[in-house]
Amino acid sequence: MKTGVEQLTLDERLKYLRIMRARYQQADRQTKTALLDQMVAVTGLHRKSVLRQLGGDLQRHPRSTERSATYGPEVQAALAVIAESLDYVCAERRHPQVVPPAEYLAAHGELLPAAGGGLGDFVGSGGRGRALRHRPTLRLRRDALDQRTRRSPAAAPLH
Repeated sequence: MKTGVEQLTLDERLKYLRIMRARYQQADRQTKTALLDQMVAVTGLHRKSVLRQLGGDLQRHPRSTERSATYGPEVQAALAVIAESLDYVCAERRHPQVVPPAEYLAAHGELLPAAGGGLGDFVGSGGRGRALRHRPTLRLRRDALDQRTRRSPAAAPLH
């Protein structure tokens, strides 16, 4: 698509091509060339792509099957423990640091060795954002706060 030009959404593009298909099918050869040039300019697609879509049904289709989880529950649990041990660092920084903490945690009994085996595949595949889908929220208890933080402003000494 050309830069600086507003892009059509998928629904808008399909609607436009459905309208233009009727005109395209009734046109002679020279008019088809002009219509095809216009459709390429409006949609930003290549000529072959526009022709392929004109020959199709121009409808959106839902996925036939949803994507399944790539890693088992052992690897996901291991990644959750590693993310917690690394203080929930972002995926780009965590990526090269997955295997050493896994070996360390397995040596100290915090991680099952079987789960560590799947982490090599995780690192090789660029596992971004898979460690924790639901990061736990941290809440401070009211009684755990330091007394100094709960003082009223009137009780604070003036310097």
